[in-house]
Amino acid sequence: MCSKLQQLPENLGGLQSLQVLYAAFLDSISFQLLSLSGLCSLRILVLQKTDVMQGAIPSDICCLSSLEQLNLSNCNLIEGGIPSEIYNLSSLRALSLGENHFSSIPAGINKLSQLRVLNLRHCQRLLQIPELPSSLRLLDVHGCTLLETLSSPSSLLPSCLFKCFESTIQDSECGINNWMFTYDHGYCYSQELKIFISSSGKPGWTRYQNEESMVSIELPWNWYRNNDLLGFALCSVYVPPDKESEDGHQDGDDWCLECELTIGGGHQFNLVDRFLFQCRWCDCRIDDVSSQVLVRYYPKIRIPSEYASNKSLKAAFRGYFKGKPVEVENCGIHLIYANEQEPSRL
Repeated sequence: MCSKLQQLPENLGGLQSLQVLYAAFLDSISFQLLSLSGLCSLRILVLQKTDVMQGAIPSDICCLSSLEQLNLSNCNLIEGGIPSEIYNLSSLRALSLGENHFSSIPAGINKLSQLRVLNLRHCQRLLQIPELPSSLRLLDVHGCTLLETLSSPSSLLPSCLFKCFESTIQDSECGINNWMFTYDHGYCYSQELKIFISSSGKPGWTRYQNEESMVSIELPWNWYRNNDLLGFALCSVYVPPDKESEDGHQDGDDWCLECELTIGGGHQFNLVDRFLFQCRWCDCRIDDVSSQVLVRYYPKIRIPSEYASNKSLKAAFRGYFKGKPVEVENCGIHLIYANEQEPSRL
């Protein structure tokens, strides 16, 4: 952090070979990128907590054809401040627009065919989200207080995410191995769709719940051959660390959220999968203490056929903050059926 920086170069927008521009947390500096068209080689642009956009993203952002990561969190973006030209960024994989003031996302976002990560956390005026590109694997909407969350079975798998889940199923059917993408100290795996939300109470939509860190369900008859059964929503609710735990914060992967999936019956269970999600901690105590909820959507096809006759599925969750265990307040599993996916908005 350049705490004594007074101004940025006036010709910054003309650096054609520049690949990374990190100018975050410069809210005390008044500067403006008059043109982005000259930054044709830029891959990463981070302007978090600056007023450089002055309420709106410039339309010539479409010239950044090589851009892979764009972070405009806390940039005072208002409703109408996201131009349609942003959806011409064909290489964009991670888009962070959290802590801004718009109430909607333009429908053209589904044109971002390479997008893996969408961060909208703490957009407290956000009312709805349109259909998202099928490539998406992580949606962070925690702290979006006006946004309808996963509170009922009808919104279990919102329509904006349904094509994303279908895509994970297709990846598994094609035998595509897990692919890892690193963004903002988080890891996004291609075959695992995740949504990160806040909850002041227990999520009511999960049919099978347990007020501990492990939940087990009995699978329905012929579950593996039932083509209507698409997969499972695995929900885990984590209690935020107290203020004392946050002291001494250092850069790094603060949160590490793990899930272990096993299948079997009686006393014999076999490991199906083990996966984790690492991310930076976000202080959500602006108004009240709110638990952190991570929902993973797991395709049935990823369970090997040799377990087709097994009747029990078990999910065990663990969470760590700076290497120390955190409480798993509640967890649950919900079966996702194709015929239950009614159109619903998130």
